[in-house]
Amino acid sequence: MLQRQFQSAVGLHDTITVGNRSSTVSASARMVQIFHDAANKHWLTVSTVHCPANYANILYSLQRTPSNACIRAITAYCKFTGPYVTLRILNVCRQHGGSDCGLYAVAYLTNVLFGNDPYLTMLCMLVMLTFITIYNRLHYSMSLPAAF
Repeated sequence: MLQRQFQSAVGLHDTITVGNRSSTVSASARMVQIFHDAANKHWLTVSTVHCPANYANILYSLQRTPSNACIRAITAYCKFTGPYVTLRILNVCRQHGGSDCGLYAVAYLTNVLFGNDPYLTMLCMLVMLTFITIYNRLHYSMSLPAAF
């Protein structure tokens, strides 16, 4: 759905191909991608949009550090060029439910693609579910509501 709307976006690969490391991107590209942290049983978003070289932002709705295996998957997917990589965990809206992380990961990714700052965005589960339901039914692009 988002690939059709943001055809020039780098990332947006199937999370299975990211997890088995068959997809990679140049870290110098403005990239946004969802990852699954199997060790923590959690979905998160990674972005290099507006980042200096060898930096990436992690948007993690539990606001914790991803597992070592997930960090290795991120660095394998993003072909960083320097000897060091800095992964910044952003202070984004925290999830309240126990199984909402996938929806939050999609919301963070969508905010980045639309040019919104996920740090400044409040997320409401009911609004997100309603928006995604309507979006799927209409099959055309619409900007996120301000309170998304």
